[in-house]
Amino acid sequence: MDYEEKSQRLYELALGYFVAIFELLENYETEGKEYTMLLSKPFGLSVLKNENLKFKDLPILSLVRQALEISIKSLHYALKSKNIETTILNNIEKTHDIIELYDSFIKTASKIDGFASFLATVITPDMVHAFQEFLLGIGREDRKSDMFRYSFDKAGNKLDLKWKLSDVDKYSEDFEASKAYALKVQIHLVNQFLNEVRSFIYTEID
Repeated sequence: MDYEEKSQRLYELALGYFVAIFELLENYETEGKEYTMLLSKPFGLSVLKNENLKFKDLPILSLVRQALEISIKSLHYALKSKNIETTILNNIEKTHDIIELYDSFIKTASKIDGFASFLATVITPDMVHAFQEFLLGIGREDRKSDMFRYSFDKAGNKLDLKWKLSDVDKYSEDFEASKAYALKVQIHLVNQFLNEVRSFIYTEID
């Protein structure tokens, strides 16, 4: 499999993650409400109160984190398909730190003619803000892609979640809509940022 195909496969996989995230956000509730789960017989209905769902953000955060990781890795492979190699490429399959992955990518991409102009003219401040918010917030909480999946790491350190989906609730002040819609707008901007960067690689680099 060549690097362009690797990049394309990861790109398409990331889109699947983003779709799943949007589907989950359709049912994202504010505090104080209940989730009703219809289970197969003989169990019937089960009602889970939000206050009992300590880690209800984690499934969505885990998917967002995975979408970010494979999207950024897709960009590394895209550059390599253009004969431009990032410093982390040789170890990329073992690297899960999304901040490290992005820093390595941007360090290389910033040396490409036209990339700075592209960032200044095509990428909007809203895209940059949303991307940085999620990259840094999620990347600092879960550097090795284990905390959001298990709520603890291999050393037994427990997750002390400081960055939550509810923290992004401040964006809902900008929309006459629900928190879930505000979150979807921000995640859409993250996806749009990544797609625009990918488009630059394949349309502007010979």
